[in-house]
Amino acid sequence: QKTAYEIKECDWSSDVCSSDLSTDERGAVVKRFQEDAETKVFLGNIVAAGTGLTLTAASQLVMLESDWTPANNMQAIKRVHRIGQGNHVHVRFISLAKSIDETVSATVARKTAAIAQVEGE
Repeated sequence: QKTAYEIKECDWSSDVCSSDLSTDERGAVVKRFQEDAETKVFLGNIVAAGTGLTLTAASQLVMLESDWTPANNMQAIKRVHRIGQGNHVHVRFISLAKSIDETVSATVARKTAAIAQVEGE
C-alpha cells in the first residue's frame, strides 16, 4: 500500500475521466489505463466512469464520493470487478467525518440493507 506522498514519489502516470470528456476521449483514457503498465492511477467521477467502462487493470478501487443510489455505487464497482478481471479487487469507501459524505454513506448503507431485506438476502 502506498500513501499519496509515496505515489507522487513513484512518478506513476495517471489518467482522469470526467464528464467534460467526449466518448472518444474517455475511450482513450480507459485504453491507456488498461494497456499502459506505467499508468497506475485512474481517477474518475461516478457519473463519467461509473458505467460502460472496463477497468480490469485495476485491483484497488477507492470511492471518495458515494452516490445516493446504491445501484450507482455497485455499477461503479462493477467497472473494476467484471469478466476478465484476474486480480483480487479491494473496494474502499472513504468519507470525511461530520461531512455530507458521512451522511450520504450512512443513508446508502440503510438503503442497501433495506434493499437486501426486500430481496431476501
